[in-house]
Amino acid sequence: MVDYFRPRSSSASPPHGLPGSPFYSPKPPSPLDFLSSLRAVDALLGLIFVCFLAQMLIPGFTEMFYFDPGHLQWWMPITSVFLHGGFLHLLLNCYALWMFGPILEQRLGRTGFLLLFLAGGLAGSAFYEGAILLGISPAVPALGASGAIYAVLGAIAVLAPRLMVALFGVIPLSMRQAALLWVALELLGTFNPYSGVASTAHLGGLALGFAWGWLESRRPPGAGSFPGGVPYHFIPRR
Repeated sequence: MVDYFRPRSSSASPPHGLPGSPFYSPKPPSPLDFLSSLRAVDALLGLIFVCFLAQMLIPGFTEMFYFDPGHLQWWMPITSVFLHGGFLHLLLNCYALWMFGPILEQRLGRTGFLLLFLAGGLAGSAFYEGAILLGISPAVPALGASGAIYAVLGAIAVLAPRLMVALFGVIPLSMRQAALLWVALELLGTFNPYSGVASTAHLGGLALGFAWGWLESRRPPGAGSFPGGVPYHFIPRR
């Protein structure tokens, strides 16, 4: 009689809970383990969604943390990056971050990507405030991650200028060509008082991204290299 439930192998399987067992774990996972394995892009997306929920649920949350030139507080240049003016605004910016962020994080690493993203947001706020002081832009509140995302795109355009993307899913462009198109469109938007878009913030993020990418290109790649290509379906708007 054959015992079909007995292992055929001569070596017995280790009991559960011992090394070698499929159920063995040296220690139970902790929240710190999860956080340490989280990509910067995922953490930023999560924070942006949490802030959007707070905007919908907490009265006065948006007004406390958006960039208000008339009542500027020290935290507003960075907190405004994580706020959005509606679901479509949120969706477009998060889609761009989700699509392009991992490409750059692969090169810069998690800490480097976070620093670039935050610096891009600050540069966008600084350019926007400068345009207001020069009388180029109206002194109206602004919010959105577009400046930071444009910094990501600008850095990729410098580090991988021949990376091919598909504008609107149809028009093939290299990142260098796409960057020139962004600059031209945002310059036009800067002098259109009825656009409703903080184009100077976009230009600030792009400028920061170009500079960061140039500095990064002066040293050998650290965290990785760029893949062959990614689709690009839209130009994110603030």
